[in-house]
Amino acid sequence: MKRKTLFRLLSAVIFFAACGNDNFVSEQGNNNSEYDRIPVMFSMGSQQAFTRSTTSILTYTSGESVKVCVSDDGGSSYAAYDYSAASTSQTPALNPPSGTKPYFPAGSGTTVQAYAYYPSTAGDNSTFTIAANQTGDDEYKASDLMYCANQPITKPNSATLNMAHKMVQLKITANTSTGSGLVIKRVLVNAKNSVTFTPSTGN
Repeated sequence: MKRKTLFRLLSAVIFFAACGNDNFVSEQGNNNSEYDRIPVMFSMGSQQAFTRSTTSILTYTSGESVKVCVSDDGGSSYAAYDYSAASTSQTPALNPPSGTKPYFPAGSGTTVQAYAYYPSTAGDNSTFTIAANQTGDDEYKASDLMYCANQPITKPNSATLNMAHKMVQLKITANTSTGSGLVIKRVLVNAKNSVTFTPSTGN
């Protein structure tokens, strides 16, 4: 009887010891453990003056979506994630995507690569087309193509995505001679309303 009880006790100890050696994955991360997974975090800034400033659209709006493409776990392929502005700001933190998130690879001194673009739908087609009517804020912002070139991010650091404008804002000033009695009612401009856009290179 004693031998059976001792055998059951030893079996339980071995079972729990085996469970304790499982490769446990931590959402929070611990730099001292090769099994911990640390999520890649981003904020967003600007390399150039915002073209939005001339139309009183000074900031990103909370919830606006930015596409961030990350080489998951140090791999050579990239996965695309929809991050959103956490607050209304020119340099907002970005909310992590819902569902699947990018993580740094296990171990120390490892990196991932990431590039980004705004609006998040810009990579849906091979060309990017501006809105024909940009009198509204939403239409104007949807035409403001911005891009962050591919950059390395070392574990466990967060990264700032410095977005550069890919489109040039066209500003026209038309004057008439004083006292001429002329009134300018329309200005016609011959310009492209779309460009080719390859998200992986920004070209």
